[in-house]
Amino acid sequence: MDNQNTLKKYLSPLGVWALSFGCSVGWGAFVMPGTTFLPIAGPMGTALGITIGAIIMLVIGRCYCYLMNRYPDSGGTYTYTKNILGYDHGFLSGWFLVLAYIVIVWANLTALALIGRSLLGDMFQFGFHYQLAGYDIYFGEILAALGVLAACGLLCAFCKRLSNRLQILMAAVLICGIIVCFVAAAVKNGGSLSVYQPAFSPLSESGVPMQIISIVALAPWAYVGFESVSHSAEEFRFKRKKTFIIIIISVFTAGLAYVLLSLLAVNAAPEGYADWSAYIADIGNLKGMQEIPTFYVVNNALGTVGVIILGITVLSGIITGIVGNTVAASRVLYSIAKDDIIPHWFAKTNKDGNPTNAILFITLVSAVIPFFGRTAISWIVDVTTVGGTIIYAYTSVAALKEAKACKNNRMIVCGAVGILFSLAFALYFLVPHISSVSTLGTESYLILSLWSILGMVFFRNVFRRDKKRRFGKSIVVWIVLLFLIMFTSIVWMQGENDKALNNVQNNITTRYSSHIDQFHPEQEKEDIAEVNSYVESQIEGLNVTILRNNLIRIIMIIFSVVILFLVYKLMFSRQREFDRVQDMAFKDAMTGVGNSHAYHKTERTIDVEIASGQIVEFAIVVCDLNGLKQINDTLGHNKGDEFIRQACGIICEIFAHSPVFRTGGDEFVAILRGRDYLNRAELIDKITESNNINAENGGAVIAAGLSEFNPSTDRSVDSVFVRADSAMYINKKALKNK
Repeated sequence: MDNQNTLKKYLSPLGVWALSFGCSVGWGAFVMPGTTFLPIAGPMGTALGITIGAIIMLVIGRCYCYLMNRYPDSGGTYTYTKNILGYDHGFLSGWFLVLAYIVIVWANLTALALIGRSLLGDMFQFGFHYQLAGYDIYFGEILAALGVLAACGLLCAFCKRLSNRLQILMAAVLICGIIVCFVAAAVKNGGSLSVYQPAFSPLSESGVPMQIISIVALAPWAYVGFESVSHSAEEFRFKRKKTFIIIIISVFTAGLAYVLLSLLAVNAAPEGYADWSAYIADIGNLKGMQEIPTFYVVNNALGTVGVIILGITVLSGIITGIVGNTVAASRVLYSIAKDDIIPHWFAKTNKDGNPTNAILFITLVSAVIPFFGRTAISWIVDVTTVGGTIIYAYTSVAALKEAKACKNNRMIVCGAVGILFSLAFALYFLVPHISSVSTLGTESYLILSLWSILGMVFFRNVFRRDKKRRFGKSIVVWIVLLFLIMFTSIVWMQGENDKALNNVQNNITTRYSSHIDQFHPEQEKEDIAEVNSYVESQIEGLNVTILRNNLIRIIMIIFSVVILFLVYKLMFSRQREFDRVQDMAFKDAMTGVGNSHAYHKTERTIDVEIASGQIVEFAIVVCDLNGLKQINDTLGHNKGDEFIRQACGIICEIFAHSPVFRTGGDEFVAILRGRDYLNRAELIDKITESNNINAENGGAVIAAGLSEFNPSTDRSVDSVFVRADSAMYINKKALKNK
């Protein structure tokens, strides 16, 4: 074995929990209560939504655990999809996996500056300074972020056991710190439940059910990363059957963290606010710690000590996010490189069995991120939600297909439910205006479209280099991706048009209002109303025109997709013809049934099923023709060949629901499963009846022997075949004597 391309086992159950939990809970958990959770659903709605979201994630988590036990290699969703659905699907899932994990590293990295500003003031705001997308960027903050990134990257690359211990420590500090802060705030309020009133959000125009659903829909964002352990399955040093229990604990602790932080945020409000809803409603006008309710509440409850505790807790969340997602992304790159899709350089490991090159690549790529600031990166972070839903959908589909093949009804249900939830999440975020909080930012649609286009370009290069002919098998993948590109580009264009129109309206209104103030002060209200009405009518007409243009563009896109489908259909037919030629290598030229190569291929497949305990019943029938040598010697080989074809027809007609193989000159083998297995005795009797008739009219007489698989003694197909072959020779001798 090549030690330069092998991962070594090092992860304990506690280490797996730390990776899963640490990847799920980062900086956003401390900010989102004030900016998103509470305004949408209030404390009770948030708690219920987060809990329901956790249950949904556990359904998907069950799919992951099932597939981890079936395919215990690194790579997670990429490995499952390539093995079960094909390499086209594997490529697409891997493309979005890499984006999801690296972007989470970036999000946690840029959050360091926000920690400094909220807890340490302007301590790191030194050196050169500039703005990007309205966000101030300082050299000191860039330097601090690069220092943390370098430390985490080097630790993950060269000291993976030490980095795992750090992950465990930081994950423990994270959950314990959250609990301590919540308990301190509750004690400060005397345990009063009145602070949680109103239980649901008066700031939302939606009813209570929709408020809860809106939080549930954020589950892919909140919990993404819990599945990251699937990429390290090859490195577990314990039985993988325990993995689901670990995932249950990690999802539970992640949900607990989100709920406690959301409840923590309503435990105190600055002076002048009647309750949490009044505070949250005015949060955009506040600065410093008051701008982040979780920080303000802890400072109110514990003072400077609380700020220190919270600072350490938040830093732990950021470090676990950087380390955990770096590990996950590096294993994805490692797995893709092992399949020669990207340079094999990414698959090389050091003496510790660690994909150092992949980790260093992620670290170097991430080093440019602090220079862009938080605002620009937040556009990319939004795309993570869509990437997460794609990943979860693929995992659920793979689990469903694998479960169907193995007739595992429980996992069939899990896979189907996982698919439904994944599709619901995708529609919720991709389709604009389903709810007030569901739509991605305009820039995020553009980034998603560009990433998809880049994926198609990269795939083309991969496809051209694919000498093993693994790609180009699924047209659905690329039509769906093309549709995603077109859809997101249209939504982005519409969003930009809306922005432009709003700017036009505001500019016209402002200009005419100034004009009215200057020349017609006595008719100010009437004239402003008239101007507004006129501007709004013009904007409405412009919107209709833009909508019409968009409709035309959609029709053009659909036409393009149809053309693409027809072109790809031609490619697919050529591929099918190639497969047909290849398939000829496994067919007997004379009879059209499978040849000995096909039989041995099927034998190997069944042997794998026997080894894994998937198969419980089948039987083998070995058939041999009586009198073929005499026919060849007296009537010629043409008559002998006709005799073989006649016998093959009889065998195929009797075993109509089973694969039949010609394994020798006059020897055939049938593998009975399903209906033929259940009726095996009657089918053998049919051979006897056929022999009685053919013996009188000179037709083909077939000796047959049957043997059944015994799961308690048989370990391979060959042992069943040997018994069937012996039974056939006994029958052959009896027929000759008769």
